[in-house]
Amino acid sequence: MASRGLTRAVQKAQSTRMRHLARCLAPMELSFSKRLMDALPPLRASIPERYGPYDYFHREHEGSNLPSYYRLPATPDARIPLGAQEQLLLDENVEGEGHPYICIGSMQVSPDHTKLAFSRDVTGAERFSLCVRELDSGQLHEDIVSNIFAFEWSADASVLFYSVTDPEHGRPFQVYAHRVGTNLGDLLVYEESDPKFFVDVSSTKDRKYIVISSNSKRTGEVHVIPSDQPLTPPRLIRKREHGLRYFVEHNGEEFLLITNRANNEEFQMEALPVKDAFTTARWRTLIPVHPDYRTYDADVFKDHIVLFANDLDGLPVVLVYDLQSVDGGRIKNVTGDPHVVRLPERVCTLEGGINCDFEAHTLRLQVSSPLHSSMAYDFDLRSKEMHALESVPSALDPERYHCERVHATSRDGVAVPLTVIGPREQCNGGTRQREALPTLLRSYGAYGLSLSAEHRLADVPLLEDGWRVALLHVRGGGELGNSWHRDGRGSKRWNAIHDYLACADHLVENNYSCRHRLAAITSSAGGTVVAAAANVRPDLLRAMILRVPFVDVLSTMTDPSLPLTVHEYDEWGNPDDPSVREYIQSYDPLLNLKQTSHWPATFVTASTLDTRVPCSGPISYIERLQALYPSRDDLVLKLSTDTGHFGEGGRYASVAARALELSFLHEFTTKPVVS
Repeated sequence: MASRGLTRAVQKAQSTRMRHLARCLAPMELSFSKRLMDALPPLRASIPERYGPYDYFHREHEGSNLPSYYRLPATPDARIPLGAQEQLLLDENVEGEGHPYICIGSMQVSPDHTKLAFSRDVTGAERFSLCVRELDSGQLHEDIVSNIFAFEWSADASVLFYSVTDPEHGRPFQVYAHRVGTNLGDLLVYEESDPKFFVDVSSTKDRKYIVISSNSKRTGEVHVIPSDQPLTPPRLIRKREHGLRYFVEHNGEEFLLITNRANNEEFQMEALPVKDAFTTARWRTLIPVHPDYRTYDADVFKDHIVLFANDLDGLPVVLVYDLQSVDGGRIKNVTGDPHVVRLPERVCTLEGGINCDFEAHTLRLQVSSPLHSSMAYDFDLRSKEMHALESVPSALDPERYHCERVHATSRDGVAVPLTVIGPREQCNGGTRQREALPTLLRSYGAYGLSLSAEHRLADVPLLEDGWRVALLHVRGGGELGNSWHRDGRGSKRWNAIHDYLACADHLVENNYSCRHRLAAITSSAGGTVVAAAANVRPDLLRAMILRVPFVDVLSTMTDPSLPLTVHEYDEWGNPDDPSVREYIQSYDPLLNLKQTSHWPATFVTASTLDTRVPCSGPISYIERLQALYPSRDDLVLKLSTDTGHFGEGGRYASVAARALELSFLHEFTTKPVVS
């Protein structure tokens, strides 16, 4: 289904055009490839993280594209001692031998630390199989089951739960229990019949409950199973209600719920006694919505709750709440303001570590920023002190560059954040002198996902060559909370497009860049916004790179046989409604292509194995452009037949792809404009 519309003639014609362009760009591509290789961070081992009696870490090896994973007996500090008895758990390079593609989806060590379960895709089409390795003997049980989505161990490691996908549509819809070490058939535990809902299986952090979550884009429902009684039937926490989302954790005698119940919008923390959980809906507010922050994730410890959030400027914050228990194991309602963790940089991307230990008083954090590579920290949850563990060197000299958060005003008056990275500006008589430079616009704006202000290897050569890079945090993303997502999806999709245009204009009007020196790069659903903006203002960009872009919205959303269409109705709308159809038609990038006097050089990628964005859409889009501009040789499609939606991965494999993209941007953005 993903390769619908692809014929050998189409593939040959597009391949010929791509090869011609690649030959023209070859010297520049070779130069960029060398520079990217030189900019790679040094080979290293990660800072170990504690799980039970072991410290777990991964290591990169010279000449290996992918990491290897190890453990060693726990040490007093977060270091790998000289001569340590390391045990190899999994080498992704070995797992990929004999296959054109390899992706390890996830890994979980069993609670008794004797087995490693992991999911593996060797097709490129996100078709994962479940494998289990005996850690004492190294024996591998391959492909226990195919087409899995998620998995989780029971408390005693006797049962391995897993969710499977519908082979036709790729929707996770069933959960099974595999009884480890037996020949008994796997038990069907749960089945979801509504095609809008995806099923996940996980565990509460204290490993007391197996959690089965069934979620559409706007609605959720959770069942739980006591992890020490893994073969008992799942029990429902709260029946699904349209618009209500909730996610379940556990502490003491209560379930803790991250939910939007209070205002049907932003998330807060609520509590529900376990003894009442299945007979009543007596939820109580534990941590209400904070007026200054928008929560997007949480981590629960025995004595602390950590909320990951963004402030009202869309920048990351970590909020720490100390817990107190009262009679009966009930958690006392949290009062007062949280402790706000002081991060090393204001504009950055923040990720929690694995943080497996429920009773720990230390929180592992990973911080990255446009000017600094990965930095690892341990935050002491009791003393509220931050301890730096590691800083991976960056190829950029932070003293030469500047990163700032600015705002553009969209058509409806809404302030849209931008992150701008570029050379540090010179001062003349106390006034900053800003030079208009070639500028790469990065954006996404869909599914409530935030565009990360992180260190990107591909930006290093551009910045060194005197470019700026701007991150456009348009509506549809999650930078300013769930309301930011709501105001850019469905019948408000035009908001994201107008935001994009306003951000580009702001950069020009404030002399960050100038007309004819803007370029764009985006992927997947982000392609809808960029390609639609190009239709509105064909002279806005000199060049654009659209990786696996979603550009045939109406065609896809009217075909429920495609893998994700029904699940995506909440994000894009159901065109069976005439008003929705008309609205999608108004911005659909493919339907609104027309010949103009200016059109940006366009580099599109697609994959025959892509199960998220069928390659027929990008193919139709590039063929339409080539028909509109038959004399242009800068409208090209790079079609992959052995990687899926996410393309090449690993330390070295992605360098060639990024080098070709950089040479394309340089060639068509910096050359003189021809009238």
